[in-house]
Amino acid sequence: DLPTALVELPSLNDSDDFVLEGLRALQNGAALIRVLADEQLIRSIVVFVDNISRGEFPQTSLPYKRIEQEMSVRNIDENLFVMEANAHERFNQLIDTFVAVDTDQAMILYRTLQPLFQQAYAEIGSRNVNFDDTLRSAINAVRRSPNAEGPYQLVKPSVMFLYADASIENMEEMQKQLIRIGPENTEKLKAKLRQFSEQL
Repeated sequence: DLPTALVELPSLNDSDDFVLEGLRALQNGAALIRVLADEQLIRSIVVFVDNISRGEFPQTSLPYKRIEQEMSVRNIDENLFVMEANAHERFNQLIDTFVAVDTDQAMILYRTLQPLFQQAYAEIGSRNVNFDDTLRSAINAVRRSPNAEGPYQLVKPSVMFLYADASIENMEEMQKQLIRIGPENTEKLKAKLRQFSEQL
């Protein structure tokens, strides 16, 4: 391997352009940029990964653009709904775009940016933990998530849909998000994350 040239990193506050430039150089990078958040990318990735490593799922400041399309459901009766089979399709573009990124290139970029990730991690109170370890934990948490078989029945006691099956509703938030993206997308995601974890 050739020695990596020392790269002068920008400050964390001014890192977005540098990160986007690095992403643009990746195979499929332009498509990836289109689905990612526009600002404070490193900080939002760090918060996201930290949440996922604990089985949680952040509701705000996601590192990717929020999917506006609502989950498609149909009524069984006035109190019970079922998630439509095509409800997962709204996540296809996001997952396919992520999976299409070249793993080797992405890991080289991650290694370059690692000091900025570490700095952002220290900001949220994790000074003595290596961000690599937390990223590894997050990847393992996703890869170990159980598959829950559909169809998924839902109830809507207030604004949000909840799973009618308590064993699903009581799962970690991150695991419930995997159910939302669907079994096929979850399998693609787990396979890609396996590649990343082998290089971490």
